[in-house]
Amino acid sequence: MDKHMSVLILEDDKNDCIKFRNYIKDRKDVHIIATTDSEVIALQYVKTHQPQSLIVDIELNNENSIGNGITFLEKLKTLVLKVKPIIVITTKIRSDVIYERLHQLGADMIFYKNKADYSVEMVIENILALKPALNKVKPDDLQNVEREEIITDRMKTLSDMINTELDLIGISNRLKGRILIHDALMYLLQEGNNPETVYNYLSNKYKRANSSICRTIQTAIYRAWRTSPIEEIETNYTQKYSYERGVPLPTELLFYYVDKINKQLQ
Repeated sequence: MDKHMSVLILEDDKNDCIKFRNYIKDRKDVHIIATTDSEVIALQYVKTHQPQSLIVDIELNNENSIGNGITFLEKLKTLVLKVKPIIVITTKIRSDVIYERLHQLGADMIFYKNKADYSVEMVIENILALKPALNKVKPDDLQNVEREEIITDRMKTLSDMINTELDLIGISNRLKGRILIHDALMYLLQEGNNPETVYNYLSNKYKRANSSICRTIQTAIYRAWRTSPIEEIETNYTQKYSYERGVPLPTELLFYYVDKINKQLQ
């Protein structure tokens, strides 16, 4: 474990921020990643720097402040972190109801700022005392994190492959049908090859009738076959289709690319 305890401070009182920095600046066992009065920026720092501890003021009252400490903690709980940070609350509010909610959201300690013996020194020393108890993610949870990362990587890979194929035959990303084809292929590549379920999926997602979904996809196909050079079409779309129609049907195009992309992934 890093000998320095990394701290992120969400605080709108500039004097308190200065006190924390002055107390910490010459220490070898703790350092401040950043101070901010924005829950949005604080969440970004958590994602990018994975601080070991958080000092959170639940009241962010400056006119330039964004959010508050409670909503920050609520959003923090949705993040997948490899180490659960020590969470310390500083507040001028005294309320058992609010304190209970803060503990439910993961707060380890709550310091009442108006208490006679409150000080930034007390806050930092208590954080350091808890350092040995830093809650690393359990192996099963870490496996879940890794599994989610794998799923995310696969989703991006599939999306990139689909977009490349649609670009090659000239289906413009300005067309509504392009989005529907992309989402249909993402669904089919993950959920199976049942054409009825994919149209039901698109219908539920976009709140449109199956027939409307099908027509929009067919329009995008017609547009591509009418505007793209025939050499590019024949090179990049090799499956036969009806000569009389002159273009593939939506289902034919979808399953052509499901087969093609699956083969590329093997």
